[in-house]
Amino acid sequence: MSKVSPANTREFIRAQIPVPGSDELGQQQLQLFGLLDPLSDPADEQLPEEDFVLIPVPIAHSKYPESMRPVLIAPRANSTLAKARFIDDFLDAAAKEAAGCAGVGRRFAALMCSTLPAKQLALALGRSAVAIDAKAQRRILRYWDPRVAQHLTQPSLRFESVVQGIVTKWWFVDARGQLMAYVPESLAEKNAPLHLTAEAEAVLGGFSELNACFELARPNSGAFDAADPWRPLRACLSAAQEAGLRDEAKLHFAAKRWQLAAPIESSLRIQALLRRVQETGIAYTSVQAELDDEDWALIASEAQRNAATAPHHTGSK
Repeated sequence: MSKVSPANTREFIRAQIPVPGSDELGQQQLQLFGLLDPLSDPADEQLPEEDFVLIPVPIAHSKYPESMRPVLIAPRANSTLAKARFIDDFLDAAAKEAAGCAGVGRRFAALMCSTLPAKQLALALGRSAVAIDAKAQRRILRYWDPRVAQHLTQPSLRFESVVQGIVTKWWFVDARGQLMAYVPESLAEKNAPLHLTAEAEAVLGGFSELNACFELARPNSGAFDAADPWRPLRACLSAAQEAGLRDEAKLHFAAKRWQLAAPIESSLRIQALLRRVQETGIAYTSVQAELDDEDWALIASEAQRNAATAPHHTGSK
């Protein structure tokens, strides 16, 4: 997965999409498609059927209702102008969602190019959504959601294994509002379902935790790391775990730590709060909710001072 940051991202995408009548791959012409996730708003709310073809992606899983399945869309007109307008509208909506202007839902999932006809592409996308886990159970892999796709760079679970043989190019807007591009290395047909190892399942669990924590921190998200965007948030989750927090409490602690960019576990007030939670059994989230912005500003300031004066452990005795 690579970040795309040209001066004009729309022109960057347009330059990679052949004009009607071109023949980039022998007799197989590339077509432009979009993918919508209906979990937020009705998928056809802003997409009149006289302008677009809408095809629900069939996912063969008894516990995944039709209302949650993504929708493949394509402009009915195959002109350069129609494609340009489609790209503009899609990217504008995706960027607005990523910035938090349209709520948490990420309805505008991806733009893609494929040599497959629309209905055949929808079937192939549906097959890729079902993976076999380490216990031989069928489970859903929501690879089309940008909140999942932005993490699919781990050796145990790469985007290549999901879209190989289905698309030739794939773009989406990630959590930071940046355009991400993926071009599969091979067009070889993918026949078998994806098999998840125990390691891959653990990686997916980590994605879910990062995403849940990120959503809690919005709209005042903390800083990302240039080399590894999610390293600061992972560090906050590790600090929460070391503080003895689990599940929802862990996520809330980490989200606040990330927002403040301060090691709040170094604050004497937070340490007292954690002891209160342990001794009384009261929910950590309830105690944290008692603190206002002024409280958190004082806690962050104290935590920074305490962390700066704390002895550094080198591991030597």
